Amino acid sequence: LSPEYRVIVLTGFMGAFTTFSTFIFESAALLDSAQWPYFLVNVVGQIITGVILLKFGLTLGRLL
Repeated sequence: LSPEYRVIVLTGFMGAFTTFSTFIFESAALLDSAQWPYFLVNVVGQIITGVILLKFGLTLGRLL
């Protein structure tokens, strides 16, 4: 890969990796402290919100 593509790929990969790691870390912390309602709201809310925003972004991208 060219240097330009490597920067893009590494930035995207590391950004996604650290975001997912934070999500998992926060969820595990809620489980460890037995905060079940907050854990469920966190996991379900982030996944549902993520899927909805993904579909919105794909739809918007097709319209443009």
